[in-house]
Amino acid sequence: ITMRGSASDNVGVVRVGWSSNIYSGGVAEGTNDWSVTVPLITGTNRVTVRAFDAAGNAASRTITVTKR
Repeated sequence: ITMRGSASDNVGVVRVGWSSNIYSGGVAEGTNDWSVTVPLITGTNRVTVRAFDAAGNAASRTITVTKR
């Protein structure tokens, strides 16, 4: 699945990464506007995207995707 989103922060977003309940993850392309292709397995996949700012703070969102 290809996921796209945006992240912003008063200090500046320096990295956006992803992980799932199956895969250890990786780094998305871009920071403020980002995209990533996440491999899925058949069944339930929980994907977390986490944005990091220059001060080391992080925020995340998790979605559940079901592949049939």
